[in-house]
Amino acid sequence: LRQYLSSCHHMNQAAQSLTAVAVCSQATALEPDGKLYPEQIAPSPDFMDKQLEVWNLVLADDNSALLQMLFPSMEKVHDEYFSMEPINGELTLCIFERLGVSKAVMNLLHGVLDDEALSKAVGLSGNITYGPLETPDDSSFEDNAPPGFEAHRSFCVYSNTEGGRSFPIVGIEYRPSDLPKVEEITAALAESIFPERDVIEREGDTVTLVSGSKQMVTATITRLFDCMVKSGVSYGYVYTGEAIIFLEIQDDPSIVTYHVSIPGNDVSNEDESTLHYSAVGQIFAFIIRAMQAGPRSAEWHDRAASLDVWRSSYSEALLDIPGSSRATSCGDEAMDDVDAEYEDHAFWMQSDGVIVSDIRQRRYCTQECLLGLTNAEPLDPDCPNVDKHGSAHIDNMEFLSIVQDLLSGTRQVSGCCISLGLKGSLGTMFKVMIPSHGYTFVAKGVPEKNLPRLLREADTYTRLKDLQGGCVPVYLGIIQLEETFEHKNSALSHFMLLSWAGRSLETWNRSSESYGFANSTRRAYMELHSAGLLHNDAEPRNMLYNPQLDRIMLVDFERASIY
Repeated sequence: LRQYLSSCHHMNQAAQSLTAVAVCSQATALEPDGKLYPEQIAPSPDFMDKQLEVWNLVLADDNSALLQMLFPSMEKVHDEYFSMEPINGELTLCIFERLGVSKAVMNLLHGVLDDEALSKAVGLSGNITYGPLETPDDSSFEDNAPPGFEAHRSFCVYSNTEGGRSFPIVGIEYRPSDLPKVEEITAALAESIFPERDVIEREGDTVTLVSGSKQMVTATITRLFDCMVKSGVSYGYVYTGEAIIFLEIQDDPSIVTYHVSIPGNDVSNEDESTLHYSAVGQIFAFIIRAMQAGPRSAEWHDRAASLDVWRSSYSEALLDIPGSSRATSCGDEAMDDVDAEYEDHAFWMQSDGVIVSDIRQRRYCTQECLLGLTNAEPLDPDCPNVDKHGSAHIDNMEFLSIVQDLLSGTRQVSGCCISLGLKGSLGTMFKVMIPSHGYTFVAKGVPEKNLPRLLREADTYTRLKDLQGGCVPVYLGIIQLEETFEHKNSALSHFMLLSWAGRSLETWNRSSESYGFANSTRRAYMELHSAGLLHNDAEPRNMLYNPQLDRIMLVDFERASIY
């Protein structure tokens, strides 16, 4: 065993020396826009203690099956790393370097799972596989990656014999050895990172070694963290070859702890006991721990749904441009284009009724669909959720009752209600989906003190009934909760339900497409004035482009007046 670990370590270091050429020096860090991000990235207080506990279990005595096991020779290990001539230069060597590590780890894992005494000692039975989950386009490459840059993502999938089903346990992201560099990783992770405070809110600051390193490393961690959360996985690691950033998402999914392993520094040629610190030794123990932890609960998924999304402009959260028909791995529903753009390799999973990811990929119902709901008219065949609505619309009062029960039942963001990151003086915007019927729309939540203003706005929508679904969204009603809905230090008592109106013009102000909005905007205000109403707040934030209608819609009528 020790000779095997030593051989793997030295082959890994040799591979590093051959791939030291900056194969990706032209690459830039992939932005984490659209990704869920943790509130805190904190150092793990007991990572190595837990890792060594695993090794103590599997090597409890001299008769351990791992010590008796026949491992591949030095020559065989060499072939695992360098089994083919390089193609496309050093990038191919980088691929085989990581395959060598994964195969070496799998040898150890099967040595444990295939032995009755060892599997009993670690409390595991079943099988494990190592590879990428199926993605919509079956590709390992990021669509928006620079030429020559590969950000391959894999999972360990564990099949528990007793549980009778497979589930992913470890998320893995492979990064080129020069992005991020070891010195950037150590500089960034010298202490806890609070992404919103330390990175997001400092995007315009002067870049220093530490701040630049934090930005790159936080972006790298966020991309894997996002994928882990959506797949229900608590354990993951970023592998650069030179360094490994191990991640563990806690019971509170807003916190992820890390441990940085640099095998080249941690393993001593003079001390065999340090072989547990090699890449193979560390990853082996880490995966055993992940298998022991098992899948996350529905409650954990619900809490994960409250995590914020990293966006350069929060108004991007409302983008829902039709046209992307790419199916996801958990259903036939098309993703919103904002998700298609940002989540090009997201692994959407659904298990035991948990739908935390489903609402993020669900497209909003059309204006015609929700008009039909309020007016008891036929279904809209063009609604992307029509197959979920049944043979006919439910009664409008039943609809309001269902939403009331839904939000009263959770009283916080959940798999059926997520924040859109848009908050005004009146209230906060949410995206809501009714799982039983597929209706997907927006809701404006307000505290009790703002109820009079909300009712005044609702009255305006009622006056504009003939314009609903055209220049203004469809008004679906107001619900009151018996107990307040808690969100970011706000206690929300009432929700106004509306159709999705579109994307704010503020996000288009530098786009060539924005020049085509003038006529549509003029038309919207003319329709409003013809109905005898002045908006009195004609700001770009209240002018939304709706791709379903290919026109401008107007929102926020709390300052409107009749003339």
